[in-house]
Amino acid sequence: MTTFYRRRAAAWQETVTSMIAAAGVGALTFYVIRGLLARDAVPAAPPRLEHGQGGRDAREGARKRLRRSGHQEAGTG
Repeated sequence: MTTFYRRRAAAWQETVTSMIAAAGVGALTFYVIRGLLARDAVPAAPPRLEHGQGGRDAREGARKRLRRSGHQEAGTG
């Protein structure tokens, strides 16, 4: 059996509901895109320390962080 539909004018409640839904989708899209565009690239390698900045303590801290993360270079250096 086939169902047929007859076109009619939309009521104001249907129009308001569809406008609210469209505004919600637009707002969600806006905030997602804004969040994606607000990111900065993070360099892959840590910054190099200049002579006199850090030292043994800084290297030990870096090794501990690498060990916690399971990095393969944790024991070298």
